[in-house]
Amino acid sequence: MAPAGMASAGGDAAARPQLTLAVPADWQPLEPDLAFYLNKWQLPDGALATISWLGPDASTEFIVQNVQRWLGEWTTAAGEPVTDYA
Repeated sequence: MAPAGMASAGGDAAARPQLTLAVPADWQPLEPDLAFYLNKWQLPDGALATISWLGPDASTEFIVQNVQRWLGEWTTAAGEPVTDYA
């Protein structure tokens, strides 16, 4: 784990991006429990914050398909499917 208030992505330097960033002091670092999480925190309100990475071979098409899949899980306040992600 990185020092309190800091995040540092670990793993194989050749495969995973390395980053360091400041996070609020009240975010509690958690051990990432999924391979695509670079970092994970418990927030004061009980929510989780994560930084994800899809890997070195993730194409734009793959990312767009993933966004479209997630949008299919949501609806607008009027109950309509979400179709605009611009």
